[in-house]
Amino acid sequence: MSGSIQFLRQELPLSAEQEQLMDIVLRESERLNTTIRSFLAYARPQRFQKIARFDVRRALNDTALLLRNAPSCARATRSSSTCRERVVVEADEGQIKQIVWNLATNGLRAMPRAGSCT
Repeated sequence: MSGSIQFLRQELPLSAEQEQLMDIVLRESERLNTTIRSFLAYARPQRFQKIARFDVRRALNDTALLLRNAPSCARATRSSSTCRERVVVEADEGQIKQIVWNLATNGLRAMPRAGSCT
């Protein structure tokens, strides 16, 4: 679509308003391409960035701390991490943190008035 608009813009005599409209179409086309690329990147299974051994407690504790200080969390909603034992796994720590974050935020959203996510 973008290529066709650029071709037509060069080949046709256009008024100032028509040029402005084509500029808008080109910008919107690029914006839509960016949105589609982002969606496809989100929908596509991600490659592991860095597989390493780490203690899952760090992901749990970091997420709990972030949620306690997030403005989107209602004051009546509490989040905490109660994992006391060491849990070492070999995985992509960033992806594990994302999973924990998604689970915790989904749980908190399910309690719009009050509750506890531990």
